[in-house]
Amino acid sequence: MERVVSENVAQPVELLHGVEDNFGGVIVDMKDPLDSDVFVATLRALISQWRQEGKKGVWIKFPIELVNLVEAAVKKGFCYHHAEPKYLMLVYWIPESCNTIPANFVIMLTMIQLLMKPGDFLGRSLQMGCQSQQSFFGESDLLFIGMLRPLSLDIQKQEAEIEAAQWMPIEDYVAQPFVQKHQLAKSFADLCIAKINERYAGFTPLHSPLAYSGKLFDLYLNSYDLNKPPASL
Repeated sequence: MERVVSENVAQPVELLHGVEDNFGGVIVDMKDPLDSDVFVATLRALISQWRQEGKKGVWIKFPIELVNLVEAAVKKGFCYHHAEPKYLMLVYWIPESCNTIPANFVIMLTMIQLLMKPGDFLGRSLQMGCQSQQSFFGESDLLFIGMLRPLSLDIQKQEAEIEAAQWMPIEDYVAQPFVQKHQLAKSFADLCIAKINERYAGFTPLHSPLAYSGKLFDLYLNSYDLNKPPASL
């Protein structure tokens, strides 16, 4: 727990408690009333500390009862991220590098890509979340898996967020301890193998114009089952 001596207090007191997130950032969940000047002094000291520690994004969750502190946070460089009926979430990006904090959303769509190349090799894209009913900030997370064919076999990874990326045989991927340990990862691997062996059709896009605008949209459906002859009555 962070302990900071503010300019207005003689003894160390617990003022702001920051919890590390999974992406090198810090989440502060405001609970108790705080004098605005004390809040600003404490926040200034903590941001300096977090900068030295290499932290990235700082999230502050203000319950509706503490909205009087929002203006002070905005003046320190915080921006609005999203709001719910009973709280307001502000965010601050510490590094000089490009801000990679995602924008607000109502439903999170997570995409896992199965990349195929000759020889039944595959690469796996960065997985940003797990399938759940309550994901980031209490919103739903929909997980999709898609099969793609790469335009190039040259891997260009985003150094700031991806530690390693490589092509590997599907058998090597499935044999990894992480895949064997976690049911979601194992189910993903089973789907990939079934698709490669043409035992799983999945969804295919049906291109069609919208009735009210004429713009094209894709309806994803199981065309294999749709095109089956009707069962005899």
